[in-house]
Amino acid sequence: MKWWLIFCTFFILSCGDSPGVEEKQPAPLTVSKQNIDTVTSTALLYLFNLVNSANKAELKMKKNEIIIGDTKIGLKVKVEYDGQKQNNFIYAAGFDSELKNSQDIKLTTGIIGSGPTRQAAQNACIQEWVATFANPFAAMINHEKTLSIAQLNIYHGSMGIKGTIENNNWFTGDDKMVKKIITPLIPLINSNENN
Repeated sequence: MKWWLIFCTFFILSCGDSPGVEEKQPAPLTVSKQNIDTVTSTALLYLFNLVNSANKAELKMKKNEIIIGDTKIGLKVKVEYDGQKQNNFIYAAGFDSELKNSQDIKLTTGIIGSGPTRQAAQNACIQEWVATFANPFAAMINHEKTLSIAQLNIYHGSMGIKGTIENNNWFTGDDKMVKKIITPLIPLINSNENN
């Protein structure tokens, strides 16, 4: 259970892409219709492509879930805002992910996408979700090698550092930066382990 706490905590600290940090991205998919079911299906298909590379996964689009053995991964997208502000479209959504196996674990990630069209804003929202949540979540499901700190496995997404970063800064997006952020949180996580 400890790794879920650190996983969720670190996601609060991460979003978007970082300059100079190489990110693993699946093949581009786009939203073809402007409705929530298509956004959910597109995001679920991204996640399926990521977990299916290491597992024999089954995709059930009608139920919005991926099945790997006894494990089910569900996804629902709830629109928070879908409209135009000035000359830009904004699409904000809550991505409710659920991992069902011996216990049910629910995680919600809030993402905002923007673009010149509604479809571009939806696609940007999905891409942000893939970068911040789907990539590290799939790495965890696929049992990929990861950073370990104090017997916790850390699966981190891309960092949402906007603007320019000076050279020789600690915002590098690498394991050294992750250790710098996570290490001070270990006592807090350990003290709240039973809560």
